[in-house]
Amino acid sequence: MKTNTRVKVRITAAVAAILGTAIPAFAASGTRQDNSGYAVWVFLGICSLILLVQLLPVVFMSFGLIKGASSYEKKTEETSDVPATCTEKETAS
Repeated sequence: MKTNTRVKVRITAAVAAILGTAIPAFAASGTRQDNSGYAVWVFLGICSLILLVQLLPVVFMSFGLIKGASSYEKKTEETSDVPATCTEKETAS
């Protein structure tokens, strides 16, 4: 029983020592260097312009839809598309 406990203690100590040395590997250095040149920033700018241009039709259609829905009037006889000079017989044919 004593040897089994001693083995567990030694294994635990060895694992703790190994993991204790690995912890600083996960630490951040604190400084970050951005080595991106102007070409990368120009590329990202062009990508954002492409996305913006693709969203413009959506915005225009949304405004048109809202404008059309807000100005909708229920058509009555006085606002119908049929000219006032037409008679019932002419519109039926």
